Amino acid sequence: TGATFENLELGGAASVQVTDTTDEVVAKLTATPSVTEGGEITYTITLTNKDGLPINNHSALTFTLSDGKTVITVPANGTVGTATVTAPDNVYVGANDPVVKSIATVEGADVGKFEQLT
Repeated sequence: TGATFENLELGGAASVQVTDTTDEVVAKLTATPSVTEGGEITYTITLTNKDGLPINNHSALTFTLSDGKTVITVPANGTVGTATVTAPDNVYVGANDPVVKSIATVEGADVGKFEQLT
């Protein structure tokens, strides 16, 4: 069946050094592409890694857009947050200027835990 060993000695433990690399988390801001005056604009933030896979192991994250008023919350362990605002409406002839916003700030208990949040 099997051989027996007279003096079996086990070697030492194996050791592996793991080098940490910077993992990017992308907070992508998108918006309703077009809307009529007074209509609703929905802003969405989606959290992914650089390969587009969802990032969802975090506490709630609160993003404030560049207008200082629009706030989007991605819930704890979620990947998407949205906010809806009313588009500008005026009484003047002609097209309105585009509404352009970007992410200004992000807050939350886990913000400092991300290696690179962009």
